[in-house]
Amino acid sequence: SLEILEVLKKDYTLHIITNGFIAPTESKLSNSGLLPFFETVTSSEEVGINKPNPTVFIKSMEKADTAPEESAMVGDNLKADIIGAMNAKMTPVLYRPGKVRSNPKYFHVQHLSELEKLFEKEDFI
Repeated sequence: SLEILEVLKKDYTLHIITNGFIAPTESKLSNSGLLPFFETVTSSEEVGINKPNPTVFIKSMEKADTAPEESAMVGDNLKADIIGAMNAKMTPVLYRPGKVRSNPKYFHVQHLSELEKLFEKEDFI
């Protein structure tokens, strides 16, 4: 939701990593009003390989000028997003509304509003 993006953008730099194509992704972000919230968009098209390959995540962190230990990936796909983030040494957060998951290897949120509290935890990143 836009509200949580507004809250997160105050304290964090937000980026997108997608298996989508560059032009349609940027068009969707622009048309939805989401584009201003994100500093960079990294697509598998520009990297030449799809998530979960860690190269996509590494290229995104390079664009963002950040390191894995300072980065979290919030995604809804266990294989593409979470496994990929773990292999790139990022902190993984699985977003799955209505599905309870418990796994010591990644964080899980059911509502985007939970991200703010999760990010504030001392041991998060």
